[in-house]
Amino acid sequence: MPESGWGIRHEKRHFPPDQIYEEAVELGLSREKLYRKIVLWKSGILRGQYCVHDYMLQTGPGVIFAMDSFRPDSAYWAQIAQAVYKDEHPIEDLKYVFQCSIINPETMLFVQKSLYVADNGLGWPDDRLRVWEEGCAEYQALLGTRLAKGVVHLVLGAFPRGTRRIARIVTWGGRYIPYIQMRFDIEKV
Repeated sequence: MPESGWGIRHEKRHFPPDQIYEEAVELGLSREKLYRKIVLWKSGILRGQYCVHDYMLQTGPGVIFAMDSFRPDSAYWAQIAQAVYKDEHPIEDLKYVFQCSIINPETMLFVQKSLYVADNGLGWPDDRLRVWEEGCAEYQALLGTRLAKGVVHLVLGAFPRGTRRIARIVTWGGRYIPYIQMRFDIEKV
């Protein structure tokens, strides 16, 4: 990637990200410093404006944590995430994708104004985990958000057709800051 103008910074091993640490450990993911953190970036011009495409990921056995992804006009998050994960782990072992501290305006507005509403018996912010199972209307609507589409592309691109599904999407607000956290559970069909 450096030959194509991308900067890459490999960082030391980390614990799961602070904002979702407890949820990750409750799933049985390791609480040890074994998650590789990688930051990729590339500067460019988009519509006459300077911009930086960047991706910050942590990967470990069975999981991808996406902490930052900004792509005005560059490589897709799913392609980057799959390549980074496969560099150290068999893709067949991937079970969870976390989108951490979401600031994407489209996703934030949908979750806060359409999902966490009185009609659903919810209000924002809410730090309780809400599970949206495959087949329910809220699950389908969440899959239509930009960040969820990235995870869908990851699943479609990483696995043979018809072998994996996103069984559920879990959402919650941060305990200490009201950003949205999302978890996508990937299961064999």
